[in-house]
Amino acid sequence: MIKSFYYFIRLIFLQKNLIISMAKREVATQYVGSLLGFIWTFINPMVMIFVFWVVFSVGFRVQPKNDVPFVVWLTAGMAAWFVFAEIVNGSAGTIVSNAHLIKKTLFHSHILPVIKIIACLITHSVFLLVLIGLIVFQNMPFSFYYFQFFYYLFCMCVLALGLGYDAP
Repeated sequence: MIKSFYYFIRLIFLQKNLIISMAKREVATQYVGSLLGFIWTFINPMVMIFVFWVVFSVGFRVQPKNDVPFVVWLTAGMAAWFVFAEIVNGSAGTIVSNAHLIKKTLFHSHILPVIKIIACLITHSVFLLVLIGLIVFQNMPFSFYYFQFFYYLFCMCVLALGLGYDAP
């Protein structure tokens, strides 16, 4: 098991240029043919946050907990869930959608879910920028607990990678 993990990590490092270029291509093709193109990456999170904020804050009158504004709490939860859901759903179909690469060339199919993770992290970094903007706009104090984000992001990516491999 440790040996196969070592080979997987080694494969990722050997194929890092291919992974990065395919992730960029996947991000670029995600919005091809839409009216606003890549701008949807910025518009989509802000519209979703606004709609959920209006429904829950105005409609249901949800009160903030522990001095955390509701919109910041909502955005933090939505960012984590949407990136996880997109990685798992995309990883499940990535091998089928890239079957032409696997069949016609010498291509390691193990890197396809990694490519999906990188592409999702690129597009969802916009969601995180909106979250950071909301934290600054709401004048919330800085805390070193914010650095837990990197640990939880790593764990979420490992879980999503495992689920993505298991899904097909």
